Amino acid sequence: MLSDEERRIIYKGEDTGQKDEKKAPNSIRKVDYYLIILLSILLVSVIGLYLLIGINTYKNHKTVSVSQNSTASSKNPTSTVSDSVYKLELLDWHWVTDQNYAITEGEVKNISNETLADVAVKVVFYDSDERFIRSEENLIALNPILAGQTSLFRVKTIYNPVMTSAGIEFKFLSDGSIWTKSVSQAGEK
Repeated sequence: MLSDEERRIIYKGEDTGQKDEKKAPNSIRKVDYYLIILLSILLVSVIGLYLLIGINTYKNHKTVSVSQNSTASSKNPTSTVSDSVYKLELLDWHWVTDQNYAITEGEVKNISNETLADVAVKVVFYDSDERFIRSEENLIALNPILAGQTSLFRVKTIYNPVMTSAGIEFKFLSDGSIWTKSVSQAGEK
């Protein structure tokens, strides 16, 4: 049998062990907490970088933005790019209003050495302060468009009276933007 003194020593030892066990989960919680914070910061950084790259890519691929009141103006930031990167050439385009619709029509040429499938045209409308109003897209008439071929396109969307300018760009349905040489043409109202 154990004496009272031996029992007290054993009991204190068990008590100390229990206290250490109780402390261990708290220290693990702190580590988990700091790990979660670190991973959250990393995730926010990656998302921010992705968005920044996406916004810059969109701005660099914006082909044409013309004012309804001008005869022709191009805001193509890619004008210093080598001609070899272009796959399409925008030959002509305009947009008109017809009752409650804005109709964009034009002509594009495949200037690459390859066949391009599922090429879509996207028209973005802006107000007089160049704020986004709406966008609409449609496949070009020829699908696929062979090297050297010219295709018509047409995009129809609901008209909003605050629409004063439009931008146009080309893209693959499954992938991203297509580098496009542009000739701007003012729309009509």
